[in-house]
Amino acid sequence: MGKGYNVFTCAIYSYEGPLLDDGVLLKVLKEGLSSSHFTQLLCEVCGELKKSLELQKAVSLPQGKEDHEAFQLELRGFLNELKFPHQDLFGDLEFLSSTRNRILVLDFLVSELTASRLLLLRRSREQAMEIEDAEVSGVGKGLSTLVMRVLA
Repeated sequence: MGKGYNVFTCAIYSYEGPLLDDGVLLKVLKEGLSSSHFTQLLCEVCGELKKSLELQKAVSLPQGKEDHEAFQLELRGFLNELKFPHQDLFGDLEFLSSTRNRILVLDFLVSELTASRLLLLRRSREQAMEIEDAEVSGVGKGLSTLVMRVLA
């Protein structure tokens, strides 16, 4: 996982923090819940997803080690709402205990965020086209009325 993955992963939601530096994201992924950057990254991506997909669940930033269990429970609920394909990870209460699992979770969340942003972009383009079509229809109706008056 080189710099390209870091930039792609973090830039996908306009992140401009320290994780863009080469190797830092991998280091943070290895540190897991002991890294405030890791938990903050997950919370930010989840927050963006909650907003764009109008989800019910939320993930709160843990305030310390004592909150790690609650954080994982919230994240588990959030991932369930998104139909996370790796449900087998949830057999362990501390499913974020391995780097592999953390990468799976982050990759899934970033993929979902990418898809939601593409859908929002598509919807906004479709809405713009509908407005444009309506304006053209209005012009067409106006021209049609004008032609009818001229011919009458």
